[in-house]
This record gives sequence, structure tokens and C-alpha cells, in this order.
Amino acid sequence: MDKEVIIAVVLAALVLVSLFQTFQLVSVSNKIATGALSAGTSTSTSGQNLGSGSTSGSSTGSSASSGGSAMVGGC
Repeated sequence: MDKEVIIAVVLAALVLVSLFQTFQLVSVSNKIATGALSAGTSTSTSGQNLGSGSTSGSSTGSSASSGGSAMVGGC
């Protein structure tokens, strides 16, 4: 296939994806504006016990005592 045809097909696909995402964003914005969907924190209780329990070895104290998730081996 010709290089220009490939570029045109990829560009058309990106434009279609962009239009679809725009439609989704406007839809969610309208739902929030009408009150059908509320933005805020989740009331789910799963994952709140990440820092509890017995641990072996040394801990930093701040992440274990706060109950939040601790980053392991990464930036």
C-alpha cells in the first residue's frame, strides 16, 4: 500500500476515536449537570484495611499506620 493511504487511514481512525471520546465526555458532563450522576468519593469499603494486620520486619510507620496503600519498589 501507498504510504499516504496508510497515513490517511490512521488519521481517520484517530479522528473517529476523538469524536467518540468527545461524545462520551459531553454525555457524562450532562449527567453530572442534571444530577443523574454525582462526582465525589466512593462509599465502597473494599481496600480500606490495607495497612492493618500484623507485619514482619521493619515498616516505615507512616504508610502502615495511616491505612493507605504503600508503594513497593518503584518510583
